[in-house]
Amino acid sequence: MASRTSAPLHIQHLVPAPASIKIRLALLATALCDALGAPAEFKPRFSFISAMKPNRNFSLGAGVWTDDTSMMLALARSLGTYSGSSSQQAEGTRGGFDEADQLEAYLRWYQDGVLSAIGRCFDIGSTIRRALGIYKDALKASGALSPAETRRLLPAAKEKEKEKRRTTAKSALARIARDLCGHGFSRNGSLMRVLPVGLAYSRDPAGAAAYARRSSATTHPNAVCKAACAAWTMCIARLVRSADAREEAKGEEQIQLFSKKYTSLIARWGFRFVDHGLAVSLLLSPFVSVPLHTLVTSPANAPSSLDASRCFTLPWRAETSKTSLLTPRKQ
Repeated sequence: MASRTSAPLHIQHLVPAPASIKIRLALLATALCDALGAPAEFKPRFSFISAMKPNRNFSLGAGVWTDDTSMMLALARSLGTYSGSSSQQAEGTRGGFDEADQLEAYLRWYQDGVLSAIGRCFDIGSTIRRALGIYKDALKASGALSPAETRRLLPAAKEKEKEKRRTTAKSALARIARDLCGHGFSRNGSLMRVLPVGLAYSRDPAGAAAYARRSSATTHPNAVCKAACAAWTMCIARLVRSADAREEAKGEEQIQLFSKKYTSLIARWGFRFVDHGLAVSLLLSPFVSVPLHTLVTSPANAPSSLDASRCFTLPWRAETSKTSLLTPRKQ
């Protein structure tokens, strides 16, 4: 039988490692695969990329991550630094889940290029643009100051201005939930960034799934988007918990259960499946079903001829999802 390092992807096992290492590498691998796959956007299906190349879609050099990674990092920073509750402020602690803070983080990336690989937003999904546009309009109507103007205020006035932005963000979130819940907004943006939720709340997969739904709703309140984020986040949480060798099998089992459970969900949105994996027909790729399908099937059902050490991207049609497989190698 082939060794663990050379086995085809479809029979590989998870490599146990401390949870802290899995968390760091998950964030790094996302950025790497995003940068690897970015040049494949808008290319025909089944065009393969195996090395970093310039992104000619946006006149960028090789190795530049896209909006997906920027928003993932913005979400991770919000989860790690939010300190809005009174108890946190009293105790001097940081970190937590807050939709208003996440929406503010995404706006800072969009307007100011915070956490962009090149210091500016060079691409943004249509649904996210709509959601952030709703928030921008609400801020303008409220007379809120810009973050740069807020930083120049005295402490008391600064806190008052921050509270105004929070109140405005909550109002914007209510409108986003109302206006962007239709099937036409079932795009993939929230699924592409949701990784940090599964990493942060891995001790409670069910709780992580609930947070994932709320995280999706900041820009993608559509039911399918929220379900996709919840399902994938449960897998992420399970995989982080599989750092313990005794938990390893549970992580792999979760992937298999995920694939079977959501076959029926995805099928309702225009797919026909064979053996819980093969999509015979595909929707346009910006819709959440396609990247969800790829996330489900790629780790468990990769072609047996694929060498285990390869890292590649599989772009789908039209505006493609930059979906990549980064295979583990035991050192």
